[in-house]
Amino acid sequence: MLQAIGGVPPYVFSLLSGSLPPGLGLSANGAISGTPTQIGSFSFVAQVRDSQDLLGFAAFTIVIGNQTPLTLALAPATGAVGVPYSGLVSATGGTSPYFFQRVAGALPDGLALNVNGTISGVPTKVGAFAVSIQGTDGNGATGTLNTTITINSTSPVTVNLNPSAPAAIVGQFFSAVLTATGGTPPYTFVRTAGSLPPGVTLDTNGTLLGVPTVPGAFVATFQATDQLGIVGKLTSTINVSSTAVAGIDATGFPLTGALGVPYSGVLKATFGTAPYTWTLVATSPPGVVPPGLTASTPGNSWLLLGTPLTSGLFSFTLQVVDSGDPDPDGDSLTNDAVPAQTVIYPVTMTINSGGTLQIATASPLPNATEGTAYTTNLTAACSGVCGTTFTWSVVSGGGDLPPGIVLGPCVNTSSLSCPLTGTVPAGTLTANKIYTFVVKLTDNLAPNPNEVFKTFQLTVINVP
Repeated sequence: MLQAIGGVPPYVFSLLSGSLPPGLGLSANGAISGTPTQIGSFSFVAQVRDSQDLLGFAAFTIVIGNQTPLTLALAPATGAVGVPYSGLVSATGGTSPYFFQRVAGALPDGLALNVNGTISGVPTKVGAFAVSIQGTDGNGATGTLNTTITINSTSPVTVNLNPSAPAAIVGQFFSAVLTATGGTPPYTFVRTAGSLPPGVTLDTNGTLLGVPTVPGAFVATFQATDQLGIVGKLTSTINVSSTAVAGIDATGFPLTGALGVPYSGVLKATFGTAPYTWTLVATSPPGVVPPGLTASTPGNSWLLLGTPLTSGLFSFTLQVVDSGDPDPDGDSLTNDAVPAQTVIYPVTMTINSGGTLQIATASPLPNATEGTAYTTNLTAACSGVCGTTFTWSVVSGGGDLPPGIVLGPCVNTSSLSCPLTGTVPAGTLTANKIYTFVVKLTDNLAPNPNEVFKTFQLTVINVP
C-alpha cells in the first residue's frame, strides 16, 4: 500500500515509469495487489497527485521470490462407529498460521472440521468418506488434500456354515445354511470366489439347496454383508461323493485331484470273505482311470497311485468279487456253502487343471465424480493352465454399479483386462455414495472352465 504525506487529500496514485511485477496492479488509492506470476526484481516510479494538483514522486523496488509449496496431511485416516475420533490436518511449507476448510466431498457422519485443522466427533455410520480439504497460510498460499476417511464397525461380521464340514452324495438332496453374527442384521449372502457343486445354488438369505450331479471337492468363498455395508467372509469345502455302496469303504479315496500333483487313493472291500478280485468293468462308453494313475490290488484293497497327466472328468466302474466260503460251519458238507458275492462300484473323478485365475485389480477402485467421464481397467492374471478367451460380468444380486457406469462388454475376449467406463449424471446424488458390486470372470478351459469372483467398491463424489 502506497501512502502520501502532506498536501491536501484525497490523493490519486499512478505509475510514472518502470513496471510492477507481472500479475500485480496499482490502484488509484495506492493499493498494490494481485498474484505475481514471475520471479525477479522489479523497479518503478509512482506518482501521487493531491486535490490541489500538487505532485509527488518516489521510486520503489519489489522482489518476487519462490513461494514454498503448501502440503497437507491427515492422521489418522480411520475410525470406528461409536468411538470418539480425533484427527488433525497438518500443513508443511508456507508461512504460519494456517487455516483449513472443506471444499468438496463429505466428512463421516458425526465428525466436524475446525479452522485449526482438528477433525473431531463420534462417527455414527460405517463407510469410506472421500473429502477435499484446503489449507491457507498466512500469506494466502493454498494447498489441497484429497483423502478418504474410513469408518469401520466395532462389531465385525463373522460367517458360519452349518454343518461346518458339509458332505453330499450325487443324486441325493443336499442342504446347508450360512449364518452371520456381528455387524447390523439383516445380512445378504453371495459367493465371491470358487464354485458350488453343479446342481446346488445359494440364496441371498444364506440357504444352500439342490441335488449334486457331479462328485468332487468344491471350494467356495462366501461373503455376508450387513445393512451398513460391513462384510465378513468364509471359505469352505463341500465334499460330494459318488452314490454310497454297501461293502466298499471309500473314506480313503479322494474323488478330486490336480494336474501334475501326486495322487493316492484306496478302496477297501468290507463284505464277504477275502481274498477279493478287483476288475474294471466294460462300460459304454468305456470307462478309464485318469491318465498318469495306475491301479494295483494289495490285500483286500484297490489302490490308485500316480500323477495325473490330463484334467477333466473320468468315470469308470469297478467289480469286486469275494471268495465265498465252501464250508462255513466246518462240517465238511457242501450244501451250506456260501457262494461268491459281487459288488459293483461306479466312480467319477475330477482332475482339476491346476490353473489359478485371479482378478488382480485392488478394491476400492479410484473415485468417480458426478458429471465427469470415468474410466479404469479391471485386470486379471493366470498361473498354471487357463483358457484362451475370457468373459467378464457383474453378478446379478451382488450389488450395483453407479448409474451411468458400465463394465465392458468383454465377452469371449482374449484380453485379461476389461474397462469400467461411463459418466454418472450430474445431480444424481445429494452426498458422496459408495457402490458395492461383485465381478465374475470365467475362461473357456475345457472341460472345467476357471471361474473367479471379486467384490469391488467405487465411491462417487457428489458435486454440490
